[in-house]
Amino acid sequence: MNTIQKILYINPKLEVWWDSSPLIYPYWSKKILDTDSTNYNKVNKDFINKLINVNNPTNSIIIGSTTNPMLCLKVLQIDCYYWKKIINNIVINNNAMKVESLFWETYKQIIKRSSDLFLPLYKDSEYRAGFVSAQLDIRTLDDVHQMVKQGIELSSLNPNIIIKVPITECGIEAVKILTSKGISTNCTLVFVLSQIINCAKVIDESLTVAYHNNVDLSKWRSVISFMTSRFGELGSLKSESVKKGIAINEDDVRMSEIAILKKAYNIIKERGFRSKLLACSLKTGPAINGKKQFWHLEHLGNAEIIITCPPVLFEQLISQHFDIKLRSNIEQEIPSFIMNKLSKFEYFNKAYSEEGYDQKTYNKILPLKQTVKEHIVATNKMIKLIKKYL
Repeated sequence: MNTIQKILYINPKLEVWWDSSPLIYPYWSKKILDTDSTNYNKVNKDFINKLINVNNPTNSIIIGSTTNPMLCLKVLQIDCYYWKKIINNIVINNNAMKVESLFWETYKQIIKRSSDLFLPLYKDSEYRAGFVSAQLDIRTLDDVHQMVKQGIELSSLNPNIIIKVPITECGIEAVKILTSKGISTNCTLVFVLSQIINCAKVIDESLTVAYHNNVDLSKWRSVISFMTSRFGELGSLKSESVKKGIAINEDDVRMSEIAILKKAYNIIKERGFRSKLLACSLKTGPAINGKKQFWHLEHLGNAEIIITCPPVLFEQLISQHFDIKLRSNIEQEIPSFIMNKLSKFEYFNKAYSEEGYDQKTYNKILPLKQTVKEHIVATNKMIKLIKKYL
């Protein structure tokens, strides 16, 4: 039994999602299954076959998927011949189409085909699983109207599509409107506690509006994605440690991320918010006495949350041994000596406080700014590749 399977056996309320487009899964699984290595023994091969069970979707280990521009770019790159035909057919049907419109129509085709793969699971689970996240065009993050328009358009492609909205100053307003219309959302580019709690509050308030307007919420869902390792690695923890002369190691960085997740989880649970916490950008580590740990999984594996795993993380779980000991519960506090050390860093203190950032300062969060840049680069690469395929 694989590590993930063992954890799901202990905690069946944990959801495991595929952190990539489902369209690349067949290529990835074939690559792994064709690998001639003792690391990929029969147990691991059985595990791969069960990750997404095409013949029996309700028995799949993976029950959802998240996408973004970087992940959709890989779809175009991995099967260029197929997508050349799709792109050229779109143009044939509309000769006057400009490149930006062609990009959007191609992107919609990727999302539609991705969500088609999870529709059987969505229906078999009575609309509780099988969701596929479709991220908005990151370049619209300062335009509420455009984000809402795109969200409505993407959600109309399939009932199991959940709209991935970047939580910027304008993004949270878009979440408010989409929720009031009964459209499922995945709040992304979330790095600090105040973003998480503000999203949860706004979503619950918007649900009241939806109820008042008799909106059908039977198939509605909300998740809030904390970009775990990106908080620790794209922020200012390390630069602050140099300035203050306080040594900080991988243990401290991982614990800073886990501390925020634990606090957010407990607040959501205590206040009865309707959104579910999703931990993405998980990372293995640290190494203790020469043994590789996976603290993110250890501390979160017993919680009622969603974790997303990219293909590379599944490969690590298959090919490497981790000394994973599930913590008894996520409510368990971080050791005081670690919290005392982290409290010396302004970056952590602001991120750990409900009042650390307000809506107007979300765009200034360091890892958010960096992640936005990466997504814009990926979007531009998609546009360039689409032009090349014409």
